[in-house]
Amino acid sequence: MKFGPFLIQVLNLGLWLFYCLIYTIVFLSSWNALTPRLITYVCICSVLGVIICGAWRFLISPVIRSGRTVTPMTVAGLLGAATLLASIHAVLSVFIESAVVRMSGPKFSIFLMDLLSFLFIYCLVFCIGLALEMMNTDALRRERLALAESRANQAHLLALRLQLNPHFVFNALNAVSSLIVLERNSEAVETLQKLCRFVRVVTETPPHEFSPLSSELE
Repeated sequence: MKFGPFLIQVLNLGLWLFYCLIYTIVFLSSWNALTPRLITYVCICSVLGVIICGAWRFLISPVIRSGRTVTPMTVAGLLGAATLLASIHAVLSVFIESAVVRMSGPKFSIFLMDLLSFLFIYCLVFCIGLALEMMNTDALRRERLALAESRANQAHLLALRLQLNPHFVFNALNAVSSLIVLERNSEAVETLQKLCRFVRVVTETPPHEFSPLSSELE
């Protein structure tokens, strides 16, 4: 089971909850008539951040599916996406502040403050998400490689077995015919019985299963 997507969503929710909690504590420490509106504003921004930042997988998945390793260009593109989303979120926060808080004054300072806060959260979630996805992908590749090597070894053993058994049977039959020519009939019959038991064991044993050493020696 892959825990990467679950962990990154928990991280996403936890960071935005922490952001909301910190600003709520700051606003409550200096209570005034605007405090309820400010808390509402922060809560709306946090929920919006959870929704937007929750789409991290759609940005990271193309990088993972491409099968490439993490390069400086990959990191730069991811940071660019985080900056773009943080900027959009900061612009939306200005409109939310105008609609909910309705404070007078320059809006650029609100935009800049929110941009710095949002950018940190987006970068952290995206970068950790990329690291977890790459770890999951690498583990899956290792598992597939180990499975492929195991199947290749089994196929190789089966090929050797199919080559060895006909030669062994052919040599055993030649030995039986030699015993018959030498009129050593009892030994020929015993050899045929052993050969029959051997063929039965070989045909009844699945080719991909190992047999005990005692059975092989017998």
